[in-house]
Amino acid sequence: MKRNLKKILLNLTGVSFCLASCSVASPTKIQAFQCDALFEYLDYEEGGISNSLKEEVDKLENIFDPYKEGTELYRLNKERTLTVSDDLLSCLKEAVALKEDTDGYFNPFMGKLSIDWMSFINEKRDNPLSEEEINTHLTEISSTSLSFEGNKVTISGSADIDLSGICKGYIIDKLYESVKDKTEYYMVNAGHSSVLLGKKNNKDNDSFVVSLLENEFTFSAKDTTISTSGVNEQYRIHSDGNMYSHLINPKTGSAKVHDTKEAVLVGRDGSIGDALATAFIFMDNEERLFLASKENIKYAIYDGGSINRGWNYMSEGLDIEPRKTNK
Repeated sequence: MKRNLKKILLNLTGVSFCLASCSVASPTKIQAFQCDALFEYLDYEEGGISNSLKEEVDKLENIFDPYKEGTELYRLNKERTLTVSDDLLSCLKEAVALKEDTDGYFNPFMGKLSIDWMSFINEKRDNPLSEEEINTHLTEISSTSLSFEGNKVTISGSADIDLSGICKGYIIDKLYESVKDKTEYYMVNAGHSSVLLGKKNNKDNDSFVVSLLENEFTFSAKDTTISTSGVNEQYRIHSDGNMYSHLINPKTGSAKVHDTKEAVLVGRDGSIGDALATAFIFMDNEERLFLASKENIKYAIYDGGSINRGWNYMSEGLDIEPRKTNK
């Protein structure tokens, strides 16, 4: 979860509302740096909902960070056997299940490989990982597994767990359970890659406007979760002419960028959306279609080409359009 973002590919527009036609007060917006990302909370309950959600994320942050000494996940990676909280247990079990469901395109055992690639992307080393280095990591990853005995978790093998590809979605799901019976007017922007939407308190239009790819495209959404993954968040263009991203193909161990540049998923389940957003970067469309149908998810794939304005695929009903400009 230690990430220095070079570029953020998803922002919400319209989060400051003009409420002249409404009888309600302006919404409260709270920002906090949590889980190595800028979280933003918006509600119409005078900050009561936002503050309680922020406090809940504060608690969860001390569970999932694999690099912060003293967190549960850090301790599990170090000690290899640990009795963990219900939250970490639940997230680990979901991560293992998603590894199976995605045929390994989502893999929670990428911790050490991710650290090595990030040292290159952050320019702490000059050259990309060698084939020998990658193969050593892949051997460790393929021979590592988890076992559960109540809340006791044991790591068998030498790879480390990194839940950064699912934990924000898990947190979003926890926040949804907390807020859904209290108000229907809210938004939580979890560092832009996972966004929880209720409704916008506007009698004329209660949908939020979501912008993608540095405001080039927009779509409307409400009462859902949006998950995104993109190669331009953290990357390095090397002297070998290749672009390398923080998104690592679990099958090959490579961080080299190929065709797919961005995946956008819309659905209720944040954990699944978070994990699949990364997996969809590497899958072919037949595999994506199968999982999207199974999980009731709409999605769009951006490859940066000129056909269909760069959108390689877009689910029916997910209407992403070029941003309208006032001339």
